[in-house]
Amino acid sequence: KEKGCLLYNLHRYSDSPESFVFYEQWEDKEALAQHEKSEHLKNCVRHIKGLLSGHPKVRLLELL
Repeated sequence: KEKGCLLYNLHRYSDSPESFVFYEQWEDKEALAQHEKSEHLKNCVRHIKGLLSGHPKVRLLELL
């Protein structure tokens, strides 16, 4: 488990099985920033780049 990671799940849309969402929850913005710099994430992006139909969309949510 990665430091600062509280939740990291892959989901697929039930009405669009070719569309996926990673739902992640991080302890704080610093933990997310460290994740974004990690070699394992960079390697993952390199490996899946050719499988994607476009650039991944990243949206940050705020817990209320």
